[in-house]
Amino acid sequence: MRSQQVLAHLGDLDSLPNAARIKQSLQRIVHRVRLGDGTTVIVKTYLLRAFKDRLKRWLFGPKPMIEWAMSRRLLAMGVAASHALAVGCPRDRGGPIEGYLVVHAPADATSIAAYQATLADAAGRLAFVRELAGFVRRLHDAGVSHLDLHAGNILVRAQAASAAERFLVIDLHRIR
Repeated sequence: MRSQQVLAHLGDLDSLPNAARIKQSLQRIVHRVRLGDGTTVIVKTYLLRAFKDRLKRWLFGPKPMIEWAMSRRLLAMGVAASHALAVGCPRDRGGPIEGYLVVHAPADATSIAAYQATLADAAGRLAFVRELAGFVRRLHDAGVSHLDLHAGNILVRAQAASAAERFLVIDLHRIR
């Protein structure tokens, strides 16, 4: 499967054999999709559930476009962030879908909790916490403020070449 096939099936990703729904909330549905070349992407479908969501879109712009632009800005600044590959907003502004965002998913990226579970001893866990604190410090030193910073919005790259490349910030629509 190529990326164009993912784009052709945005409205029905659950029907694709290489796609798995990994999260669903009132605001978005998130799928992990394995492409034919072996790479994995995350596809976020942003939902409009209430009038306030439409008002926010009108005031601030669509969330997928905000996240796309922030991905570009952070990568240009050298900040480790999710890499947006494609973005789209339906022409029908009155529908239930605000837009879509396709993000590259590094093969070695995992959650903080999953990575911590692999650490065998207290010294390893302490070193990991220090690296994580250093990452958050580098974000703040770069002038980046994540308004929803928590363990679920930071991924760990298990095979990173250095501590500086170990972490990856996600959910970029809440970054300033």
